[in-house]
Amino acid sequence: MRRIFYPFANGFIHQTKWARDFLKERYKFKCPDIILPNPLWINDFPVRKPIPKRAIAVGRLAEQKNYKGLIRAFKLVIEADSEIKLFIYGEGEQKKELQSLITSLKIEKKCVSSWLKQRCD
Repeated sequence: MRRIFYPFANGFIHQTKWARDFLKERYKFKCPDIILPNPLWINDFPVRKPIPKRAIAVGRLAEQKNYKGLIRAFKLVIEADSEIKLFIYGEGEQKKELQSLITSLKIEKKCVSSWLKQRCD
């Protein structure tokens, strides 16, 4: 798809210098581009220690984010380690569907769905 459609692009927006260099080197495109880096500065966050046996997913509950795949994969993780738990934080159109999937897979006790309606600070 890239080889077909990218030559028709008027320009590109990249998130990293690596992505920009990769595109230019791999596809040899010569058109305007810009790097818009991620606005989060990792150095601004306090150092945090991982919590054993806990996985966390945060984001919009939408098909593009593939939370269904995450939940199905997590069921396999539970089979390998019965003490681990998944915490999902988010809100979106797939909320009910994801909750139904969690229930149908019988992993309600291991998959904690903490649906949030507001931003976490």
